[in-house]
Amino acid sequence: MEKIGIATLFDITKTNISRGYRPVLAQSHSTYHTEKDWTKARNQQTNFETLVQVISLRANPFDISTPQECNVQLDEFGYHMFKGKCWFFSFAVESDALFRKGDNPVGLLLEDLNNVPMIAGLNDEVINSPHLVTDQEQNNIYIQMVKNERVQ
Repeated sequence: MEKIGIATLFDITKTNISRGYRPVLAQSHSTYHTEKDWTKARNQQTNFETLVQVISLRANPFDISTPQECNVQLDEFGYHMFKGKCWFFSFAVESDALFRKGDNPVGLLLEDLNNVPMIAGLNDEVINSPHLVTDQEQNNIYIQMVKNERVQ
């Protein structure tokens, strides 16, 4: 079993908001009271769910971590010398080399994620496309095997 980490420039905050705005629900919620806040939280959750659903096309991911906002130097994303926000989470898969394509251990996952539509304009800072872009020059998602964290 292997662990994979994903970092993206899209806001994939896990909010657990799984339905559209309902005033009755919003009144009882401790964080999202207005329709605008609720809709933003739903869109953040939708972005996270989209990534998990694409991963699930080839695998049954488990041990999925809660996405964490991080500040990074974004040279991995093709924006040399830019510092800004990204979101990171990791997950485990049941089989080794499940996403391997040639020499790239995550090559198939990169292909699956390329051009998947996402929702921009949430808490993200630099988005070059409203879709996930996995090519090396303008990518807005970075995927790699998490080293030294094999799942037992």
